[in-house]
Amino acid sequence: MGIITSRADYSVKFSVVTPELRASESGELIRLHGKAVSVLITPLDGADADVVEVTTEAERKTPSHRLRACLHVWWQQLGKNGSFSHFYDDQMERLITFVKTKLQ
Repeated sequence: MGIITSRADYSVKFSVVTPELRASESGELIRLHGKAVSVLITPLDGADADVVEVTTEAERKTPSHRLRACLHVWWQQLGKNGSFSHFYDDQMERLITFVKTKLQ
């Protein structure tokens, strides 16, 4: 039995339980740990018409949008000290300075 939970950010967290797998099959799953993957879930007792494709924002976000979202979560985890706009500008300046040090 698996678990499905909706989260505050409107994402869905789910776990699945597989039937017994051979060592090679479970090894393949374990090698995927920490990697971005796509998953196809099809009902065994439903018609093909029941299959729904779900795309996520993460697939559509640009790298700059993803970085901004990460910085926002970091700002929240640090206690939301000051405005996010100021935090964002400060962190971006730090990143730009870091990259500039790598230029020849």
